[in-house]
Amino acid sequence: MEKRKQSYFRPDPRTWLLLCLLGIASILLVHSEIGGLCLFLGCLLIHLLSGNANKILPYMLYYLVFYGIGWAGVRLLDSSVAFSVSSMLSSIGIVGRKILIPLSFATSPLAI
Repeated sequence: MEKRKQSYFRPDPRTWLLLCLLGIASILLVHSEIGGLCLFLGCLLIHLLSGNANKILPYMLYYLVFYGIGWAGVRLLDSSVAFSVSSMLSSIGIVGRKILIPLSFATSPLAI
């Protein structure tokens, strides 16, 4: 019997580049936490539909790690820790979460 491969949407590398550029534009235009989360979930949905479901769990873990770093930075603002340390942690958390959107599209053509 003939085995059938499950077909997924296999976009051209130029499509991934366009999605990467749109991801960069979106992180510049969207400033709310909910908007960033929706963009990230949309990114994961695109990976699921294109057959890259193995990337979803690592990106979710990265998102949670960066969220925790940002949360720790905000919580340290109230304590006696230096402002620069808490501000640095908060900024790392925010920028790390936002950069995951275009980064996921930038690394996708490498796996093809």
